[in-house]
Amino acid sequence: MDVRLCTYAELSQEPNFKQLIAAYADEAALVGMPAPNPDYATYAKLDQLDTFVVLGAFLQGKLVGFISMYVVQLPHYSELVATTESFFVDSQYRKTNAGHLLRSRARMEAQQRGAIGIFFSAAIGGKLERILAASKDCNRTHSTFFERFGE
Repeated sequence: MDVRLCTYAELSQEPNFKQLIAAYADEAALVGMPAPNPDYATYAKLDQLDTFVVLGAFLQGKLVGFISMYVVQLPHYSELVATTESFFVDSQYRKTNAGHLLRSRARMEAQQRGAIGIFFSAAIGGKLERILAASKDCNRTHSTFFERFGE
C-alpha cells in the first residue's frame, strides 16, 4: 500500500476516481445537501494552498482511498488544527490497512504543518464513526447538525 501526497487534480485523473466519489456519496452524503458535484475549479485553487492537503492510497497503482483536509488556525483557540473534508476507502479494500495508513499520514502531515490535532467527520452509524469511536486516540467532542435554507 502506497499512501502519498497528491493534488486533487491528480486524484481526479485516476480512472476509478468518479466511482470512488459516487461510493463515498452513497455511504457518507450529508443529509439535506444536494448530490455531490465536485467543483474542480475550486479544488484547483485549493491545490495551490499549503493549508489544503490531499492524500491518496494506492494498491498496485490503483487508487483505493483518499483523505483531504484543511490545516487552519482557529482564532478562538489561537492554534492550528486540521479538519478533514473527505475520508474514504473503497469497501473492498478496507481490510488492506488503507484507512489506518491514510489516517496516520494525515496526522503526520498535519503535525508537520504545526497543527495540534485533527478533527474527523464521520457519517452517523457508519464504519468510520465506529472506528473513530473505538480509537483510544480520538475523543468525541461534538455532534454536527445541518440546516438547509429555503426548504
